[in-house]
Amino acid sequence: MKTEEELSKEKEKLLTQSQNIVNKIIPCNIEIELAILGALLIDEKAIEKVFHILTSKMFYDPQHQIIYDAISFLYKNNLPIDILTVNNRLEELHQLEQIGGSYYIATLAGKVASSAHIVYHSYIIQQKYILRLLLTEAENLKTECYRDNNDIYEIIQNEIDILSELLSINRNSGIVSFNDTLMSTATEIDKNYEHKENIYISGFQKFDSMMALHNDTVLIIAGDKGSGKTNFVNQLIYKIANQNKQLKFLYVTMEDPKEKMIRRFLSLNTGLSDRKILSINNSLDDNDFMNIGKKMSDLKNKNFDMSFIDFKLDINMLMRYSIKFSEQAKKENKNLIIIIDNLGLIEAPGYKEEVSRENFIAQKIIEIKQKTQALIIVIHHLNKSQNDKRNLKEGYRPREEYIRGSSRILDYCNQALLVNYPKKYPDLLSIYKSRLSDIDFNKELRMTYEDFDNSFWKINPKKDKLTLGYNNIYQATFNKLEEILISNDTIYNNLPVTMNNLFYSYYTYSKKIDTINDQRDLKYQMQKMSIFTFLQNKMYKEQHVIDRSSRDFYLFDDKKLTPQEEYDILSHLFILEACKLRDFSSDNTIMRFHCDLNKNIFYEL
Repeated sequence: MKTEEELSKEKEKLLTQSQNIVNKIIPCNIEIELAILGALLIDEKAIEKVFHILTSKMFYDPQHQIIYDAISFLYKNNLPIDILTVNNRLEELHQLEQIGGSYYIATLAGKVASSAHIVYHSYIIQQKYILRLLLTEAENLKTECYRDNNDIYEIIQNEIDILSELLSINRNSGIVSFNDTLMSTATEIDKNYEHKENIYISGFQKFDSMMALHNDTVLIIAGDKGSGKTNFVNQLIYKIANQNKQLKFLYVTMEDPKEKMIRRFLSLNTGLSDRKILSINNSLDDNDFMNIGKKMSDLKNKNFDMSFIDFKLDINMLMRYSIKFSEQAKKENKNLIIIIDNLGLIEAPGYKEEVSRENFIAQKIIEIKQKTQALIIVIHHLNKSQNDKRNLKEGYRPREEYIRGSSRILDYCNQALLVNYPKKYPDLLSIYKSRLSDIDFNKELRMTYEDFDNSFWKINPKKDKLTLGYNNIYQATFNKLEEILISNDTIYNNLPVTMNNLFYSYYTYSKKIDTINDQRDLKYQMQKMSIFTFLQNKMYKEQHVIDRSSRDFYLFDDKKLTPQEEYDILSHLFILEACKLRDFSSDNTIMRFHCDLNKNIFYEL
């Protein structure tokens, strides 16, 4: 039995422990709260991922609770979510100054580069909230335990009920009712239906079915320098201008002069290169000159409502010009299309650090889209990673991560296209050129040194490991071939042994090894059998099929082409690959064009 003094000391010890717990940091993570709110502001679809995970009271900071309530209201009422709409909602509630003003909302958007981790972050905030509830309940439980005459079993049962309720917070989060899902689906359908009348047709059939360009959209077209992305955009807007009515264009060209844009239109209509139109080296004759004059007259009669800005400007100036043209377009009952060439040349006063600059520009382009409701086509560059020699085996196929700059660039656009112009890469062209053969497979080969030289020996005159000891591998191979031809043996599929059949068997084997090695680093490449070893091991009795590589499928799809056809296509190939589609879902997101950049001509393959 403890004395009264011992009990008093024990009670004092418990109170001290309790005070130490209170003095510890309350479970919360303000940085993650900031990141979540920033992600919700830069990606209006992000709220759909976390709306059923978070409630405003889960945020520790009262300011953040107010902001999340405003975002939730906009979402539940099918209203757009961004800096401007959240500011407006808080002003309506007279809460904007309470949370730190519009400046605080703007700083939130710069806290994150993307919304990629918002679900993971939301569960962290939810767990911190539950921990705070547990601490509060622990204090309540301690108070109950010190009271006299309390029913111990009632206390235990009450705690079980409370803990079960806390458990249900996590178990029920992310579970969406049928009716709520029905409503979100209806909202998405309604939004797409509103845009269906304003889809711009280009006349490129696959492009139109895949991209569905319309108002209130940002399309990024990114490619390496000299890949033809500006040429393609020129033809795209020319075709859109011809196929659609009541359009107004603002073309911001900070890289090329405005006259070059017009010359590209003329190239498209005359079939003359830019150099010839400029009559460089006096290459323009009288007929061409007359034709240019006629086509310029035709362009004038088309009466395109297109204006050019061909000097560098900062993002604030771009916004002012865009809003001005948007207001004019509305008065004239026209839809506005803005072309920006290129993103990397836009200046951002006051932002020296690259990531901050890009995030600021990204946010401003979102604002331009929201204020103008325009279709905005942004031309951008890739970084140097695409040109890495290791990408040769994939045909220098561009990837999302090659887009120059911050990941925010992909976040603010609705659709994105990656450009590839394989002709830019001499090593890629040389691979397909090496597959060409001037050998006439229809010619009947005879067992002569001349025919042997022009067939077998032309493909591979080299030794392999098994023939290193031969002083005269040429004569040994010729003799082995002659021996097989008089043996009455058969090749694959029981066809008779002839010089033509043997040659074609070795030719397909050789090309098969070449195709495999194209996809491997040098140290992992297979050694090709010499002709002698191939004949000695009777490899002609096996079927040799030239497998198509992943690079072949990327460049040519699943078409069965001869080496000559592949090379001819590659010499004029222009590829667009959709890496971000919000209006279309398909495994096949690649569009291939035949192009002539000199004459600004593109047509779908």
